[in-house]
Amino acid sequence: KMGRKNVEEVIYHILEAPRYRTYFNVDDSRRLTETILSKLPDKKKEIELAHVQVFLGELWDRAQSTKKNNELPLLGTGLIQEDDDLEGVLESFLKKQIKELEKSYGEKVPLELLASMISERFTKLQLSEATLQGNLSKNKVVSKKPLPDLLKELEQRLIIRTIKAGDETQYEISHDVLALVVGQNLSEEMKMREK
Repeated sequence: KMGRKNVEEVIYHILEAPRYRTYFNVDDSRRLTETILSKLPDKKKEIELAHVQVFLGELWDRAQSTKKNNELPLLGTGLIQEDDDLEGVLESFLKKQIKELEKSYGEKVPLELLASMISERFTKLQLSEATLQGNLSKNKVVSKKPLPDLLKELEQRLIIRTIKAGDETQYEISHDVLALVVGQNLSEEMKMREK
């Protein structure tokens, strides 16, 4: 977490860094930075850098999809929609990640795992690998690859994080907002099972 002014400088310097300019063009770095910041919540006057990373990732994907032929992607305020907010951007991010992971682990497996990591109020829970494996088995969810591999990939993609509790490693969804987004994306079958 960083203060708003520091985050503003981080984003601005990323957009202006000469070594990155071979990969993209920017239309008004200062204005784009301010627009991005206006979309990020800063309760307690701090912003999570992971939120910035996800937001920039979404802008990058949008810039890639709108570029023409061999042009460099153009990052600008036109890529940010009026109704963009952290929750919406995280939902888009989560859906892309789940779709990619399903290719290796099986349909619904990543979402089932994440669903077992939230409470009925869509808040994040801290659970051990054994508990997570038990939850998947109870719900008859079978992964094509071992659970530790999926946990590692989810952590690399900033969706979950590990927490040391004594000698035991526990896992939790990395952000409260992401836990809420997972809850809002449960399938009807998952919702019925929860009831």
